[in-house]
Order: sequence, then structure tokens, then C-alpha cells
Amino acid sequence: VTDVRPATGGDPLVRVTLSPDSGQPMVSAITQDSADLLGLAPGLPVLVLCKATAVRAMAEAPVPREGVSTLSGKVWRVTRGQQRDEVTLALPGGVFWVGFADRPFARRKGQTAHASMASSALVLALP
Repeated sequence: VTDVRPATGGDPLVRVTLSPDSGQPMVSAITQDSADLLGLAPGLPVLVLCKATAVRAMAEAPVPREGVSTLSGKVWRVTRGQQRDEVTLALPGGVFWVGFADRPFARRKGQTAHASMASSALVLALP
């Protein structure tokens, strides 16, 4: 955890800025109650989890948007599907992130690709 701050004045939503092993910052949106129960503060190590179905894999880097975190890595595996493809990215620091892409996904193993997810989809837990 690198920063914990309310979204806006009077809003019970808290934005937690994270600096995972991949070196790519992420932002999680959680309730104030959750932030209090976890005791979130800068320097606290946390686990970051996200359902793969909430992760969108893309060949091209998306335009940065508030409330959306984007990770860049190398394609580790693509599992082809009839409607969508499952994409596993290898991120710096030995982290893997799985998401889904529109079919057909335009990248192959070893090529750079990107994964984006809403800040509301990132779940925090204590190790």
C-alpha cells in the first residue's frame, strides 16, 4: 500500500494505491469500513486479487482512465475460445495475471499485451 485516501469529501469510498511486485501501480476502490478493518496504511503489505472475468486483455495499451488500472506484460499463454480468448500475462517480478480478450486475440506468446480492470474489481486481503 502506498496511499489510502477518501474518493471525495463525504464519500464512504476509499481509493487505495498499490505498488505490486510488477512495479506497475494499481488502485483499488473499497469501503471505509473495509479499509478500517484491514488497517490499511502506507507500507502495509497486502494481497491483490481479481476475478479473471473482470480483467480485459488487449493487444494495444488503452487510454488511461480514472478508476481503471492497467498492467503490461508478455503473453505467457492464449487459450482460444469460440466467443473469447483467455490470456495469461507474465508481469515483471514473476507475477501472472489472467483475463479475457475479444476473439481472436492479436498477440502471441512472448509479445507485449495489456490487462485492464476496474478499481472496484480489485480485492485486498492481508497476507
